[in-house]
Amino acid sequence: MKARIQPTIAHAGASPQDRSRDIELIVGVVSQVEAMQRKCDVEGFTRLIAPEAAWVTAFGRRLTGWPQIHAFTSSVLPMFAAGNEYAIYDAEHITFLADTVAAVNVRQQAVDANGALLEGRTEGRPLYVMRKQDSGWLIAVGQNTLFQQTEIATQQQNIEDRDGTPQGHGTPQGHGKTEPKPQDQGPFMTQRSIQHTTFVIERSYAASPTRVFEAFADPAIKRRWFIDAEGWTTEEFSADFVEGGSERSRSRFGDGPLVSNETIYHEIVPGHRIVLSYTMTIGGKRVSVSSVSIEFTAEASGTRLVYTEHGAFLDGADKPADREAGWRELLDALAAQLDRQAERENA
Repeated sequence: MKARIQPTIAHAGASPQDRSRDIELIVGVVSQVEAMQRKCDVEGFTRLIAPEAAWVTAFGRRLTGWPQIHAFTSSVLPMFAAGNEYAIYDAEHITFLADTVAAVNVRQQAVDANGALLEGRTEGRPLYVMRKQDSGWLIAVGQNTLFQQTEIATQQQNIEDRDGTPQGHGTPQGHGKTEPKPQDQGPFMTQRSIQHTTFVIERSYAASPTRVFEAFADPAIKRRWFIDAEGWTTEEFSADFVEGGSERSRSRFGDGPLVSNETIYHEIVPGHRIVLSYTMTIGGKRVSVSSVSIEFTAEASGTRLVYTEHGAFLDGADKPADREAGWRELLDALAAQLDRQAERENA
């Protein structure tokens, strides 16, 4: 069992006074976030949210207002009920921005049912802005952020290299200045690299393997959960779901760069597994090449899906943690799609 963290405290605009009771209540809200998620209690979790709240997920999905947050939570939280992976939440730092407003830095870590930390899981670094009212402290703003330790270290090294004293290679004949080292050009230059990673995501769905498999096999159904997401504009989606067939999608978020996926299906066993490979291109630059297997297994409650991706991420243009977070949200969207289908059929 992991020892829990005691938060550090800062004041920025709040009047000096004893904050011990407020600190206790704020830490209690963070503890309730953990407890409600562990119990998959949608109503309990959303009672911690202010009516006018705004929320941004780790993958950038923006939710505005309590009804939208409640609807999204209702879709995704129940899917964790059948799993054996949980999360603990610790308030690490509290800044009182005013007497009734506090910014709370939270640390989120994956644990098993006994509270032991799970190795290899990406941590979260949520930021909650809480507002005090008669009923206590509520979350008015939530921002989920993945903790990307490797990227932070690389960025810091680039900063230190840039701020350090450059060591020139000598003065070329006919020039009055030294030739710069590559790092002297700043931290955003393109560097050739490949980062290899593997991640596995497991989900349980209250639908048969045939029905879940169909959501991948039928292009019309897949488009609804895979590409037609809020804020995205789809420019192209086509799929030939046969062994040796291909799938292509082109879309963009808002006014952002065009994101393209090119997929080849290598093996298809209906109702059991799909093996494919795909490349992702952002703004005309290939950022990754991946091999994927998707397995479907019948279980008492419906279907157990196991998604495994082996990826080669190119030149630091995309991050494995972001890709995993993206697929977790896509599989959440798949659950919502299956629920909608079931509701229509049972109506």
